[in-house]
Amino acid sequence: MLNKVFLSRQCGEAIAMPVSAVSIVEWTDRGPFFHVIGDRCHLPEPLRAIASS
Repeated sequence: MLNKVFLSRQCGEAIAMPVSAVSIVEWTDRGPFFHVIGDRCHLPEPLRAIASS
């Protein structure tokens, strides 16, 4: 299952990423800068192995 993460109402963009994934976004004067997108390393290996989590 993928969740959509909306960047902002102003730009109207969204990124699909796995449920329970972590993304780190920094807002700069040029727009969003993604440091991490859809990271699941915080999950135990059995959960990371499931494609929908």
